[in-house]
Amino acid sequence: VGSEKAPFVLNKGEALTLRIFIDTTLIEVFANERQIIMTDKPRDADAKINDGVALFSQGQDIQVDRITAWKMKSAYAGD
Repeated sequence: VGSEKAPFVLNKGEALTLRIFIDTTLIEVFANERQIIMTDKPRDADAKINDGVALFSQGQDIQVDRITAWKMKSAYAGD
């Protein structure tokens, strides 16, 4: 997919909640329900499907308290 950057500053003592939606054509990231990052995924029939997610931080350590994943249903009738 490549990489997209969107600086996001947490207030002192504020926890970070991410909601990440991954589809075959785009990725949407909501941070604390107040910022969105959206990127197009290239569609290549020969590309290997990558369904992994990586988290990282610059400048300080992070602690991940919980990760929950759901499979999304198709938005198209009949799929």
